[in-house]
Amino acid sequence: MYCLKCGSQLPDDAAFCSKCGARTSSTGQTP
Repeated sequence: MYCLKCGSQLPDDAAFCSKCGARTSSTGQTP
C-alpha cells in the first residue's frame, strides 16, 4: 500500500508511514 500523505510505498501491515509518520488507513483493528 501507499501513504496517503506522502505517497511512499509501505508494507501492508504498517500502522504509520516510515517516511512522514502519518497514520495509514488500516487502523481499524481495535481489540
